[in-house]
Amino acid sequence: YKMCLDYAEKRRSEASPWLHRRILSTYGPPPTDPARFPYWLASILPLSEKEKYKLLPMRSVRERLKLAASWVRMFENPEW
Repeated sequence: YKMCLDYAEKRRSEASPWLHRRILSTYGPPPTDPARFPYWLASILPLSEKEKYKLLPMRSVRERLKLAASWVRMFENPEW
């Protein structure tokens, strides 16, 4: 959860102010509840719908956070 939250904050600080305001007005601030955070992250990241749908059948918060962490690692990889 912390790794993903740090990534979102890093991207927010690097973005244009208008972009940050637009994300906040559309999706709200990052949730403090780890159970809701992966859904928020999926909403703001440029992921395919197929990738986002992977969250839906997951019942475990841990599994959803692991998927969210894999997205962060994917976006941080310079080869992506």
